[in-house]
Amino acid sequence: MEIKKVVVIGSGTMGSGIAAHLCNANIPVTLLDLKTEISEQARSKIHKSRPPLLLDKSKINNIKVGNILDNFDGLLLDAFGVLNSGSINSGFGDIHIGASTLTLSLIHI
Repeated sequence: MEIKKVVVIGSGTMGSGIAAHLCNANIPVTLLDLKTEISEQARSKIHKSRPPLLLDKSKINNIKVGNILDNFDGLLLDAFGVLNSGSINSGFGDIHIGASTLTLSLIHI
């Protein structure tokens, strides 16, 4: 299975680390948090981190930032062709999207 892009919700220590490693693997990632400013600060910390999280600092451009309220629905529409609610069989499991929840039911990893 080829991973084309990933959305990471939460730009704290774990979310930022995941985003950085995805960038190292040349996978575009969108980093979301409650406010876009929080995601922007996290991207800046990734870029400036010591020891470096990025193998190549120019890969920082693979991280797009946003916030959950303004960007989540558009990302769902882009990724799955749905907006706000529905169910998708993604090939690796079912994804159920409610008004305020996203639940992944993985069959295998």
